[in-house]
Amino acid sequence: RALDKKTRNLHPNFPSKIFLFPSYYCNNDCRHCFAGDKSKRKSLSLDEARFIVKHNSKENCQLSIAGGEPTLFRGLTELIKFGKALGLKVHLHSNCRKMADLKFARTIVSSGIDGLTVPIHSHIVQVHDYITQREGSFRQTVQGIRNLQKRGFNNIHCMVVVHKKNYRHLYQIARFLSQIKVK
Repeated sequence: RALDKKTRNLHPNFPSKIFLFPSYYCNNDCRHCFAGDKSKRKSLSLDEARFIVKHNSKENCQLSIAGGEPTLFRGLTELIKFGKALGLKVHLHSNCRKMADLKFARTIVSSGIDGLTVPIHSHIVQVHDYITQREGSFRQTVQGIRNLQKRGFNNIHCMVVVHKKNYRHLYQIARFLSQIKVK
């Protein structure tokens, strides 16, 4: 925290970030995930999450909501709206599977989200699903991205965790991400 204050004093316009993990529950079971055994932790209540955001937000601040899978957090849309009401930019780190439901994707977009980061583990369905250990996860993730784009939301970034199962295909994965028009 002291280093953060020192950095802000040197660069007063330096944006700060609040990383909030309201729940560690996830609908994937990725082979590399650090949160796997933490999923037994109790989720925050919406009031607890609001308290944390309110008491840690500053001007020029970004709220990054992650987890587990944040779309499984019951108060997600209310939390996004709360952050927006405080003047924060709100970014979500999600596997996008729940956004395969067009109604849910519409709700997330209308809540005011500013950005989204989605993990894509491969352009090959079987490899992605092997890494997530959930059959159908690739199809749902890609459909979720398409549903967000249909609603006019395009600030979608993808990340690729490099594995022994996908490292030989990084060029093809990048090409695939370009084809589905994500950053």
